[in-house]
Amino acid sequence: MTDFHTIRAGERTIAVRKDLRVPMRDGVELAVDTYEGPDAKPRPALIAMSAYGKELQALALTTPPQRRPSPMWDGRIEAGDIARVVDEDYVHVIGDMRGTGDSGGVMIVNYSFGGVSQGQDLYDLIEWVAAQPWCDGNVGMIGISYLGATQVLAAAERPPHLKAIFVSGGHSDFYETTYHGGVMWFMLMNPLDGHIELFDVLKGPKKLEIGSYPPMQSRPWVEEHDTMFRWYEYWLKGIDNGIMDEPAVSTFVEGTREVVTSAQWPPKEIEYRSLSLRPRGKLSFEPEPLGAEYAAPDGFYQAPLTVTDEVRMLSWSTGFEAPTELIGTGAAHLFAEIDQTDTNFILRLWDETPGGSRQLITSGYLKASHRELDEERTTEGNPYHPHTRAVPVEPGKTEEYVLRLYPFAATFQPGHRLVVALSNNEPLADAHNALLPPDAFHLPVGRPVTHKIYRDAAHPSRLVLPFTTTAAPDARSRPSATPRTG
Repeated sequence: MTDFHTIRAGERTIAVRKDLRVPMRDGVELAVDTYEGPDAKPRPALIAMSAYGKELQALALTTPPQRRPSPMWDGRIEAGDIARVVDEDYVHVIGDMRGTGDSGGVMIVNYSFGGVSQGQDLYDLIEWVAAQPWCDGNVGMIGISYLGATQVLAAAERPPHLKAIFVSGGHSDFYETTYHGGVMWFMLMNPLDGHIELFDVLKGPKKLEIGSYPPMQSRPWVEEHDTMFRWYEYWLKGIDNGIMDEPAVSTFVEGTREVVTSAQWPPKEIEYRSLSLRPRGKLSFEPEPLGAEYAAPDGFYQAPLTVTDEVRMLSWSTGFEAPTELIGTGAAHLFAEIDQTDTNFILRLWDETPGGSRQLITSGYLKASHRELDEERTTEGNPYHPHTRAVPVEPGKTEEYVLRLYPFAATFQPGHRLVVALSNNEPLADAHNALLPPDAFHLPVGRPVTHKIYRDAAHPSRLVLPFTTTAAPDARSRPSATPRTG
C-alpha cells in the first residue's frame, strides 16, 4: 500500500510518499520514500540509496547535525538534509537497497558484490524514477560514504536519465577502503585517495573539491550542500550559474586554511625531497653517513593488545623557520627487521604546534607480508602495491618496506614541527582517534613483535615528501619555503 501524506518540518510543509515499490528487471521490488514540496508538479529528483534503512535517514528532519565526538553522532544518517533538498525544489528519493530494510531480495556480501549488482538495480531505479509523473526526467544522486559509493556504481552502468552525480566520501577502490596497505580496516573509509583516483580516470565534465580536517563530517550530513546544489542547478535545472567556468580542482590547505584552485591535482608544481631518519629522533635532509656498525638501529617491542593497552611508538621530527608547504602523495622507506613472519607498519605524520598540540596531516599503512611493489606503476613518492598475495617475512632478515602516504595538503608554520610516528598498532585514543567512530580501527597484530628500524648509510630509511615549488594560479596561495632540520 502506498501512503500519501504531508508533514510539517519547521515552517515548511513536505509531501511524503511512503513505501513506493520499484520493480527490478528480475521481479524483486525495492522500497523507496519520496519527499517534495506540497504543490503537485514534476521536479528533478535526487536519489539516495543505502543498506542503512530509509527510516533512519528520515531522522534528518528532526535531528540537528552532530559532529564527532558527540554521542548523538550516527554515521549511518548519510542521505543529506531532506528539508534543504525540498526547499531547493527537488524530489528527495530515499530507499533501501536489495535485501535490506523494506526491500525484497538478498544482499550477498557488502555492496552485493556476491549477488545481483547494485549498479544494475540502481539503473532500473533511476529509469523508473525518471518515468514518474512527479519527476521531470532529470535525475541526480545524493549522499555521503556508502551512498557516495552507490553513485559510482550507478554511473558505471550509464543509465540514460542520470544527468550527474555528486560523490562525497564515497569509495571507488573497494579493496583499499577495507584494507589499508593490506591492513584490515573495520570501517569503510579512505575517500580522499579514492576521489583523486576517480577524478583522474573520469572522462567528461568533472570537479574535485578537497576539504578541511577533521576527518568525519556531521550526521545528518549537511556539509557541501551549497556546492552540491550549485552543481545540480547547472546539470539538472539547466541554469548557467558559472560553476563550470571555475577551476576544476579546489584544495583546502591545512595550516594556512587557504583554498588553492587549479586545473589538476596536485594544484601546484612539486619537488619530491627526502627527509632521512637520523639518531635521537631527528629528521634531516642530510642522509646518515655512518654504517650500521656505528649507527645503531632504533627499535620497539609491541605486545598484543590482548595483554596490554600500551602502544609503543618511535618518532622523528624536524622544525621550520618559514612557512613550508607540502601537497600531494608521499612515501616512507623503512629498512626494518622483525622477529616474526608478519607485522603492521602504521606511520602517521603530524603537525605539532609550539604548545605541543597536534593535528594529523596524513598516514600510511603496510602489512609486512604485502611489501611487494609493482615496479611499473610505482613512481617517486607514490608507491603501488598490487596486494595480490602475502609473502611471509623471514624473521631476522632486514627488508625495505615502502609505505604510501595518502594525499594531503598542509603548510607547516614557523615554530611548528613535522612529527612522524611509527607503530604496529593504533593507540586506543589520541588527538585524531577521538574524532573517529569507535569502530574505526585497524586489525591489531595478534602476536608479540620486536621491530628494528635501520637508518644508516647502507639502509637509508627516509620520508619522501611533496614540497611545492611554484605558486598556483589562485593569488590566495603562498609560496613554499625551506624547513630547517634538527
